[in-house]
Amino acid sequence: MAQIRSVASGYVMEENGQVVGQVEVDAHDDGVLEITHTYVKERVRGRGLGEQLIECVVRQARRNGRAIVPSCPYALALFERKASYRDVWQQRAHA
Repeated sequence: MAQIRSVASGYVMEENGQVVGQVEVDAHDDGVLEITHTYVKERVRGRGLGEQLIECVVRQARRNGRAIVPSCPYALALFERKASYRDVWQQRAHA
């Protein structure tokens, strides 16, 4: 069974003592959490583990009244599909 824990750079997922996935988050001074990278090892893909990692960031944002900018492609695609994330999704204008 996979377990998720918080680390300085975001969250990591471990299974049998080995890291199998991670989501990297930058906390900006304006209160925004930016998801910059999501990775799940190939051998465990297709089990929804990446979504579980993103869900940790969403719960953190809701708990702390923060918004999320999903800048990594996986996170952005997930936010586009999940209407339940709209309350924390902040879309950034292109410079």
